[in-house]
Amino acid sequence: MTTLVGYASAFGNVDSYGDVVIRGAFADDVKAINAGRKTVPVLFAHGQKDLDAYVGLVTHAAEDGHGLRVSMELDESPEATKVAQLIKAGALSRMSFGYSVRSRRPGQRAGKPTNELTALDLHEVSVVLVPANPEARLVSIDGQRLPSAPSGVDRAAAEQALVELAKGEADRLERQLRALDKVAAITGSADVERHADAVAARIRKLKFGR
Repeated sequence: MTTLVGYASAFGNVDSYGDVVIRGAFADDVKAINAGRKTVPVLFAHGQKDLDAYVGLVTHAAEDGHGLRVSMELDESPEATKVAQLIKAGALSRMSFGYSVRSRRPGQRAGKPTNELTALDLHEVSVVLVPANPEARLVSIDGQRLPSAPSGVDRAAAEQALVELAKGEADRLERQLRALDKVAAITGSADVERHADAVAARIRKLKFGR
């Protein structure tokens, strides 16, 4: 089984959404995770509505001076195996997390307004290609510290593998979308139509990056 260590969140810097996570924001979840009272999944690219994107579980969590440090175990699914291969090749090295806000306060950095997130509910952590916070990144895989950058040959192979992974996910989602469209046509359910719209949006993001 593949093990990972990384920072799902970094403290104190401004992310691409103008948010700043404050140390202590995950205090309750850290206690719950380590006591076995809360299970947090590891996803590929926040694929919360795609079961194939669930590739592992968080086994331990801690807040330190840098951010939220998590230990993870990947499962043995083909998707998790592909994610591990991409990490080892250097194509995937960043992290992110899904959450809801319990408390926030206005802040300011470099003369610009920010949202300081002081208490969060952690829903998932993700291995991603482009993070909201550039300081959220993987640290090691199977106990081996990750290099800062892969070699040119490894990068080319990794980028191709990443394209194949995204295409496979898009194909699965398109099959799901066709089934949802059929159900919506028969039932006229607004909930099914909204689900179909969300799947279609994810397909567009995978194919076109938007």
